[in-house]
Amino acid sequence: MKNYSFIFSICLLVSSFFAQDQNIRIKANLNEVTIYLNNAQLKHTTPSFTIPKGMQTIIVENIAVTTLPQSIQISGKGNFVILSSQFRKNFIHSKSISKQIQQLEDSLEIIQAKKDKLDIQFLSYENEEQLLLANKNIGGTNTGVTAAELEKVANFYRNRLNDIRIKKLELQPKIKKYQEQIDLLKKQFQELNNQKNQPIGEIIVNVYANTNVPNAELSIEYVCTNTRWSPQYEIRVEDLNKPINVLLKAEVSQNTGIDWNNIRLHLSTSNPILDNNKPELTPWYLYVQNQYPKVKRFADQNNLDKQSMAYQVAPTEQVQETEAQQSYEFTQVSEKITSQEYSISIPVTVENNNKPSRIDIQNFTIPSNFIYYAVPKLSDYAYLVAQVTDWTKYNLLNAPAYVFIENSYVGTSTINPDIANDTLEISLGIDKSIAIKREMIKKFNEKKILGNFRKEYRGYEISVKNKKSSAIQIIIEDQIPISTIEEIEVELLESSNANYDKTKGKLQWKFTLQPNEEKKLQFKFSVKYPKDKSVSNL
Repeated sequence: MKNYSFIFSICLLVSSFFAQDQNIRIKANLNEVTIYLNNAQLKHTTPSFTIPKGMQTIIVENIAVTTLPQSIQISGKGNFVILSSQFRKNFIHSKSISKQIQQLEDSLEIIQAKKDKLDIQFLSYENEEQLLLANKNIGGTNTGVTAAELEKVANFYRNRLNDIRIKKLELQPKIKKYQEQIDLLKKQFQELNNQKNQPIGEIIVNVYANTNVPNAELSIEYVCTNTRWSPQYEIRVEDLNKPINVLLKAEVSQNTGIDWNNIRLHLSTSNPILDNNKPELTPWYLYVQNQYPKVKRFADQNNLDKQSMAYQVAPTEQVQETEAQQSYEFTQVSEKITSQEYSISIPVTVENNNKPSRIDIQNFTIPSNFIYYAVPKLSDYAYLVAQVTDWTKYNLLNAPAYVFIENSYVGTSTINPDIANDTLEISLGIDKSIAIKREMIKKFNEKKILGNFRKEYRGYEISVKNKKSSAIQIIIEDQIPISTIEEIEVELLESSNANYDKTKGKLQWKFTLQPNEEKKLQFKFSVKYPKDKSVSNL
């Protein structure tokens, strides 16, 4: 009886879902998406439909399965009253198999059938070969065979075995080819099959109408999870006498259960999942040792988005009809109260597969001063750096940057606008045409005893050569040690006119190198300490 009760309950549940199909079921069209750094706000509208007189239930399909129910907002057009709404995941009316999955299943079935036929042929030849090899004895134990009979049987075995093995060799590459195709189809099928039999999101809307309402419409907005976008920059340097070209890309991905087909996309730098409550200080109590009262502490929520200045994308001049336009030409940047937003005016599609789509959203040039940095103690390379002044007007985002010099990819860097400096520095990578070498001056290195003290001398020479065909500006940095106790005295003896920061022990040279010019820099220092002690890290 228990089994019958369980089956009856399941039947009631299923019938209740199918009974709801007698209500008004309508598929909403997704029109607009505002995607934040971690989630998104979706806007749907329904096609026009008729609401009969009285209490009615409208089931709206094509809703994201990751919807946050508390964020749902519904409005409508027509003479009716919206009474209530409810979000649900419908596992019975699950997503239908896409045409692509169906085509893969059909192809897999056809190729598998072809391979099965070849497998059967191969197995038949295999069995026949084993049968022949297992019956090699001719005649009985007391019965002899003539030479003619022996030759006849031997010819039969030889010819038949040769024929069987040639057929098997012919079948093997065909079977292998079909198996490779099957493996590829299965991988692709697995990729797409993750979406098969997934639930669909639905919003149930209860309404009341005094009379029949023709041409009714609903507008639905809500926030959903499993979406994200992140900024990425592409920096191109063609000539050190020209501004750098900066292309801002948006890497967008979503796994909401529905495809975003031909929607208007907005990209916001705000993050709605942050706690928007301002931080509150709690009393700061002092206690004697070993007393540990439980005091409630509040997390610091100061990681709010910083307000930035508005930047308008300059309109692009009309290009020739034969040239393709870029998506950034249709992107408008606007300033919100605590964030900025990139609005793309042309339709965009982002598939429901959690794979990133990259969209160009902003392109501009930045005048820069190019300079080389080198720290020979740590690296024998010179690093090209773009120094940008008045950089705040570009509304730069904290993001990785992919650097191209003369159309060649040279590596990654980072743009970090969260600084308080007047000049923003963007590292553009290594330039091997600047030769740098750092060597110890061996003749200068010595130790001396001066009464109760020991004095050690160190000296280094740095050579820098510009192998480029144009002049460059370069900054070289090195250092001398810093004493941590009064008994140790460090003295800079020679610096080749370096700018010396005594508190950090840093030496810095800034100069211009002409083409093929080489410059040598020397610095020397001494360290004095009690002779009965030793100094580490010297």
